[in-house]
Amino acid sequence: MIKFFRHIRQNLITKNLSDQRENKLARYLLYAVGEIVLVVIGILIAISINTWNKRQQDWLAQRELLVELRADLLIQQELIAEQIAYEALYVSQTDSARSFFSGAIDAVELHSLLRRLSARHTFVANKATVSKMTSTGQMTFIRNPQLVNSIVRYYQLSDYNTTVSNNNNLFIVDMQFGAFLSGNDLGFGSTESGELENRLTMDPQKRYLLQMQLSLREDLARSAGNRFNTLGMATATLLDLVNNELKRQ
Repeated sequence: MIKFFRHIRQNLITKNLSDQRENKLARYLLYAVGEIVLVVIGILIAISINTWNKRQQDWLAQRELLVELRADLLIQQELIAEQIAYEALYVSQTDSARSFFSGAIDAVELHSLLRRLSARHTFVANKATVSKMTSTGQMTFIRNPQLVNSIVRYYQLSDYNTTVSNNNNLFIVDMQFGAFLSGNDLGFGSTESGELENRLTMDPQKRYLLQMQLSLREDLARSAGNRFNTLGMATATLLDLVNNELKRQ
């Protein structure tokens, strides 16, 4: 009987020790799981903070680019207005030169006008910011895809105007009108003292040549004025888009 109770007591002690070991294991596992959860939560928080910081940096970079682009466009508007004014001046000067046919001006005044018409005004687009955005890949900072498309299309139009203007200046103003004046195709003469004679005799061929050259120069100026008027309107439109994007931020 005593052995029987001893056996029961031993079993109880053994079971109690086993339960204690299981409890310790359970507590350890719970602790380990808690540590893992805390680590995961910490990682997620760190990722969220990094993501927020990255978004803030991108937002600031986008805003800085838009502010710089707006400054470029404001300068561009001034350059375009200046170009339009020059082209209008050339149109006015061709009209003044034609008054030679009616005797309103003499040969000296005609020669002076032709010299002014042989000059040209070179257009240089202000595109520092968009060039930087393109070369460094910063265009991706602009989150509005429609604005990105508008920027790209605008500067394509600007580059087209620059190319056409430069080609016209070289091949028409310099090589045709300039050569016409420097070659003295109209037969201007000078006095013994070296001053330009104020009388110029023109046969029908020379009159036709002068008319054609003046028409060519006028058409060139009018065409350029129309192109830059179009570019000016496109500049104003893009400037509005940039300002609206800045207001939304």
